[in-house]
Amino acid sequence: MDKTELFSTLNSGILAERGAAFRRNLEKNLPLIRKSGGLGPVIPMLKGRHVIIAGAGPSLDIHIPSLAGISGDSRFILVAADMALRPLVSRGITPDFVITCEATPADFFSGIDTSPMHLLAFSCSSFSSIRKWTGRISFYNWMLEGDFFNSLMLAGNDMGFRERFYALETSRFARSHLKSGRFSPAAGIEMSICRNNRCYEIVRDNRTFFTNHQFLAARYWLDELFGREPFPVADCSFPGCSPSIVYKTGLDEYINTVKVKSEERL
Repeated sequence: MDKTELFSTLNSGILAERGAAFRRNLEKNLPLIRKSGGLGPVIPMLKGRHVIIAGAGPSLDIHIPSLAGISGDSRFILVAADMALRPLVSRGITPDFVITCEATPADFFSGIDTSPMHLLAFSCSSFSSIRKWTGRISFYNWMLEGDFFNSLMLAGNDMGFRERFYALETSRFARSHLKSGRFSPAAGIEMSICRNNRCYEIVRDNRTFFTNHQFLAARYWLDELFGREPFPVADCSFPGCSPSIVYKTGLDEYINTVKVKSEERL
């Protein structure tokens, strides 16, 4: 599918489906936006650091031990997608930042102590979700630009799937368990979701993955974005971004490289 057509179709659909929700959320969020402000104060926190973004794709599960290993290491900043927060926290990992742009109510934060974390929230994000957050908040309408990162690593940012759509213990995966029964196990429900979203095939390293319109558009957008960035972008997601745009490597290899280079500078 042509990228321009894909972007246009999805943008029109999102505005038609969620335009009214955007307006309602923005009106409710305005007092918090005035109080909390934008992304300006975040830049000094990221400057010179190696940023790892944890998405909620199935490959997140295999990266959990590596992410736990960098806890407390000041060289790294861990940013979690909203849906990835619960799988991380349930395994004892506290991200530095969590980012959300979900306009409809979602159970991302309830029951989690978010006080040590910093939320980066789209101005039109769901008010009912944001009000469950107890830590610091910064709002955005656009993303940061510049070369203040040392490097960026994407983990669990799969934008594709095989047998499972999301990582274990996400709110979406929990729905499958709630619907499951003797004749409809959770694994079967997940496979059905995957089959219904098999719009395109992606072949990486002789393995076939599938993706849908939304994930494909996200991958095209990230490929264009990262192709313009002055800092290196690594990716250990499956299938993730295009290998012609990002540097494909394992998370442990990336972390060890950062540590070695840091020690060489001492």
